[in-house]
Amino acid sequence: MKDTTDDNAQRAIEMNARGAELYGQGDYKAATAAFTEAIALSPQPEWAFYFNRGRARNDQGDLPGAIADYTEALRLNPQHAQAYRRRGAARSQQGDLEGALADFDADVRLQPNAYSYTNRGYAYLYTGDIEKALADFNEALRPELGNPEDNRARLYSGRGQAYLLRRAYEQAIADFSVAIQSAPDNGRYYYQRSCAYRLHGDYDQAIADLDEAIRLQPAMAIAYNDRGFMWRQKGNLTRALADYDEAIRLDPHNALFYESRGVTYGMQGQEAKTAADFQKVLQIDPQFANAGKLRVWLAQHDSNPHQG
Repeated sequence: MKDTTDDNAQRAIEMNARGAELYGQGDYKAATAAFTEAIALSPQPEWAFYFNRGRARNDQGDLPGAIADYTEALRLNPQHAQAYRRRGAARSQQGDLEGALADFDADVRLQPNAYSYTNRGYAYLYTGDIEKALADFNEALRPELGNPEDNRARLYSGRGQAYLLRRAYEQAIADFSVAIQSAPDNGRYYYQRSCAYRLHGDYDQAIADLDEAIRLQPAMAIAYNDRGFMWRQKGNLTRALADYDEAIRLDPHNALFYESRGVTYGMQGQEAKTAADFQKVLQIDPQFANAGKLRVWLAQHDSNPHQG
């Protein structure tokens, strides 16, 4: 009689292969089910079964499930750099930057490459450690690491953001331009470069980049808000208001957009509309950055400063 344990082990290998096939087809839900069956069948599940299920769960947005699977994969194979890399990315998405940094440190130690340094650079960027972020982004650009094309736009975008926070606007513009060359259909990179142009005082270039960002990603509400600011700075209040209206239509719960529009109405002398927008800001976010100034304005103009 054939050994049931051996039979289950073979079936587990087959289900893992089936899961990999489904994953390659983009059917992450079915792939997860196949990997789960492989784990259940195997007398001693391999680390790869958990790692594979973690990827499938990750790509379905199940970050806690993915992290749990990557953790089990690492328990079984603590030298697997890609499991650290993927768990670090999932932890970063969940806001666990300390855990993400620990994982990216392990990834860099085990398998230093452009991806590992780029990932850790972003983690440092998100924690506000700009100098360490820049150091990692620069390390990722070392020629011997290859600077793979599928990492190029993300890497230069990250370094551009670090330069932007450092107020090195010309360097930021140069890096965002490389990101755009590598991924010309990504509106986010045009938006990032527009921020650098705006802070550098080049409003015309900023508007051109925002036009392109909006063309590529018409639902990017913040791009309309920023373009409205540019038009306001250039004295075209009508176009500014049109952009603020669209930003609010796309994201009606963003206090910043109402403040932007309210300020512009004030420049036109439309105090009633300004008051309505400022009251809306306080209703949405009583702790808004400029809440105190808005309350003072409302009080001075006989409007209720206690809304919200």
